[in-house]
Amino acid sequence: MSDEEEFEEIERIVLGLDEPDFDLYDRVACLDMVKAHQLERKRRQFHSMGNLREGGGGTTVTGEMAPTFDDSGAGSEQQSSITAAISPAPTRQSPAAKNTNSVENLLQHSGGVQNNFSEGKELATTTPLGVDTQRAVASSTISKTSPLLRFADKTEEQNILRQKRGVEEQAALEGIGASGGMVDPKIRHFWSEAVDLSEIRNVEDQTEFRSLRAQLGIDKISAETLSQYHVRGHMDAFDQPAICYPRYRGPSTRNRIPNGLKVIRRVSGGKLTKENYPDESSEKVRFTGMFGLQMVTQFDNRIVLCTNERDALAVYDASNGIPALSLPLGERFDSTVIPYLEDFDLIYIWFPHIHERFAKSYASYLNAARCYIITASLRPVELVRDNRAKEVLHNIQDAVRVRYKGFRSVQDLRDSVRSEIVQSKTKLSGLTMWKRYALLNNYLRGFRPSEITILSGGSYGKTTFMCEYAMDLFTQGIRTLFCNFEMPEEKILKWMIIQFAGPSHVRSLARSRTFTTRTKVPLQQRQDHSAVEMWLDRFERTHSDLIIMKTEEFRDKTLKEIADAIREQTLACGTQHLVIDNLQALVDMATVNIDPMTAAERTHQQDRFVGMLRRMANAQELHITLVVHPVREPNEQGYYELQHIGGPSAKITQEAENVLVIQRRRETDDRRKFRKFLYILKNRFGGRCLEVDQIEMLFQPSTLIHSLVEVSR
Repeated sequence: MSDEEEFEEIERIVLGLDEPDFDLYDRVACLDMVKAHQLERKRRQFHSMGNLREGGGGTTVTGEMAPTFDDSGAGSEQQSSITAAISPAPTRQSPAAKNTNSVENLLQHSGGVQNNFSEGKELATTTPLGVDTQRAVASSTISKTSPLLRFADKTEEQNILRQKRGVEEQAALEGIGASGGMVDPKIRHFWSEAVDLSEIRNVEDQTEFRSLRAQLGIDKISAETLSQYHVRGHMDAFDQPAICYPRYRGPSTRNRIPNGLKVIRRVSGGKLTKENYPDESSEKVRFTGMFGLQMVTQFDNRIVLCTNERDALAVYDASNGIPALSLPLGERFDSTVIPYLEDFDLIYIWFPHIHERFAKSYASYLNAARCYIITASLRPVELVRDNRAKEVLHNIQDAVRVRYKGFRSVQDLRDSVRSEIVQSKTKLSGLTMWKRYALLNNYLRGFRPSEITILSGGSYGKTTFMCEYAMDLFTQGIRTLFCNFEMPEEKILKWMIIQFAGPSHVRSLARSRTFTTRTKVPLQQRQDHSAVEMWLDRFERTHSDLIIMKTEEFRDKTLKEIADAIREQTLACGTQHLVIDNLQALVDMATVNIDPMTAAERTHQQDRFVGMLRRMANAQELHITLVVHPVREPNEQGYYELQHIGGPSAKITQEAENVLVIQRRRETDDRRKFRKFLYILKNRFGGRCLEVDQIEMLFQPSTLIHSLVEVSR
């Protein structure tokens, strides 16, 4: 058998459809190879005419590029060997793997490709080449030949691509679904017989389908939209027209068989019947996709959900291309569609007016924060049918948000709630813990942002305690703004530096030099004034930045102007702790130039300022410590209670997370002596309140330091 005869035999086997075990993907791959050999045969015919030259002194091609075959066999044995070479392996392989194996087997049988060049040397190869490699070699050879040969190659290449495309379409029609795998035989049957509505040429059929479209209400929808949604028409043996709505599980081409199909057919008497494929009643039926899902791209961030295909077509056609999908089960909830809708930022739900409660149910499953419900009384297809297509887009724009900004569901807060439970101890610790007042950690659990702490009590040490309280925090790196409206800022800093220089508890005194020499702590004695500069330097080199408010600059300001100035300063410096000492003095300074105010007006101003502080704490994650004088005398036992703080409105204590009160008791043995105790009247997150004499405050006048000691009961 000659080379030409053997090649024709291979071509007949590859292109023939009489081999039942020959996969269509193998045919596509082998078609590329066979057509490449046809190209070589065509080129050989041109070479037989003689040497072809380009211009004057151009490159000369004297060889040929042709396949060689082994003539060791003949007759039926030769055909058997060829058939065995191109048959698929017994084990199931991917299309890509079968493609490669088929080409390599056939090329190995042919013995490879031999190239001869006449530019001073010969290059021969017997290694089997892939189809892409053969094309590259052929292209490089053609570029060195005449324009006539290049034109012939281009024409042959177009024929190859055209035939390959035809085989691919045939493969699609023979059972390869849109997302891979086999599809329902009935869907394959309907889809192979159905045609695009714009491609119907028979006049009678055109009339039938035009009448059916009018009956369904989609006659006003453009043919382009129907074609983009892959809507087809089908005519059965009884000349009964039907509209086919395909369903897909993802992007798909026009020729791919859909995963699901809905067929609306008009039978005798003008009645309409509906059939779904695969059968929905079967328990083994998988999710077959949604109508219109193939229209969605990665750039689409909004979608419209409808209960039927006609509404989806009307929305897309009238809204200038907003993707619209039809839910496979209509208004009934289908959990299988949820994963396909996760990537959309906005979901518009347009159900018939009577099914609005089903729309709300869908929205709750899809995260209501991104869902809008269209409450129009008419459906999209009805608006388009009545020539009111412009109202479709208006209704989408007027959709009602299911959940407005600022409202959250359990699904939205799931991660935050889990973090609150799992990391409860860490979150309660907040920014830092107290060191000088370590006993407070057992009750308040830590210093947290976005909280308000109130310190109240009689006139016996609130400011002194607050100075050390703030110093304990800002020496650990907490950026602090200290606003005192009763004392000059120099006095406040003096107390802080004395407290900073002095020991905070007995063990510090034992380690200090002053304790062993039985002298007072530095900065208090004249002989120790030389150490002031040293302690000032150390105080300046603390880990954080302490800012003191110069209250004289705000004497003529209103309450709002003072609040705005404080807010701007905290924003500029990134303040974490704001101390205001005290509330009554601030309000008095802001209202001094106003006509005499009643007690109710003064209380209103205080509550208004506290509201500003609350918003500031939440917006800037700022912890605010507010010193407040009691507005009433203590009770008969000498105790200050929660209702004694802040005034009749109780807004101050309501807004606060923590309320600390310094209580004073007279010694029963010696009426000239007093003992101070720290009460915790409110502890929103720490959980432990203390309204007994348990935390005693021991004051050291020489160092201006308070030591907290827990008294055993």
